[in-house]
Amino acid sequence: MSKTLSLEELLAAPAARSITKRVEIPEWGGSMVLCALSEAKRQQFLRDAANAEKDETNLDMFEVSLLANCIVEPEMSLEAARQLQEKATGVVRYLLSEIYDLSGLTRLGSISKRAVEQAEKSFRK
Repeated sequence: MSKTLSLEELLAAPAARSITKRVEIPEWGGSMVLCALSEAKRQQFLRDAANAEKDETNLDMFEVSLLANCIVEPEMSLEAARQLQEKATGVVRYLLSEIYDLSGLTRLGSISKRAVEQAEKSFRK
């Protein structure tokens, strides 16, 4: 059984922005650096993408925000992320998938199977 983390240990965990991964994009002849999505940013993006009148979430806006925030090299603006969505879907989906994986999330913001499996391994029985 693993030890219970102290508050200091929890707060000393790395910030999402510091969890990065370089991904190769052979279709475009280079690579990019992605970072994990923080919970605070995920909630902000969901609020920004919410349409209360229709009781739905604009996933396009959510994903534009995700790309703009989580592509760190090169630095990405919202407008550039919108333009990126006009590129080959396979590459864009790959980038989003890598961001979700790096953050421990699936496409709709729920916990990934891998994250669940890791949690189950460390769960006290």
